Amino acid sequence: MIKFPRFFQSLFYFLGYDREQICEEDTNKLWWKKAKDLINDELYERIQAYTPIGPKDGSFKKYQVINFIERNLESIDHVEMEQYSWYLSKYYKWILTMIEYRKEDVMKRRAVKTKEREEREHALNES
Repeated sequence: MIKFPRFFQSLFYFLGYDREQICEEDTNKLWWKKAKDLINDELYERIQAYTPIGPKDGSFKKYQVINFIERNLESIDHVEMEQYSWYLSKYYKWILTMIEYRKEDVMKRRAVKTKEREEREHALNES
């Protein structure tokens, strides 16, 4: 039995792991026997290499999008996690911070594109 399986599941999804790598077959239930093998140097490299700024290339599955991961993390009691493990609480804070930065970046880029589109339409209308 592992404590905070939703946190680990969300962390793996956030860093781009597929459901088949960490969950029981044809379910969304974390299978710790599979997932624990992924806690290695590659995981820490992915954490270090993650940047919330800029567009993300590639396709994402429904469970890898920011809103799904954020909803997954809402049910976790941060105080309980901090009492259980200081290190886990730091990774929890990190992932929440990266989600916040990512959302801000998306909103800024969306606003810039909207403004550019309006300026282009205005210029076309004037000409």
